[in-house]
Amino acid sequence: MRGSIVEQVQALYRLSGIAQVEHSKHRAKELAQGSGAKTWHEIGKPLVIYSYSTADAYRDVWKQLLCQERIWR
Repeated sequence: MRGSIVEQVQALYRLSGIAQVEHSKHRAKELAQGSGAKTWHEIGKPLVIYSYSTADAYRDVWKQLLCQERIWR
């Protein structure tokens, strides 16, 4: 990938489809249970990011990982 670490992280975040901050996590859990999910693992498996604070925390970790990768090379 090209660009700064911040741009790369933003691109990964945008393209991954993991961000669903405008949707309800509660509703997603209900749908998972309605589809037959019984354990916490099965319920959590289809879940994505539903809050801005979680998204910020994940992006910070991704930035740290990219920085580490560049140091190790």
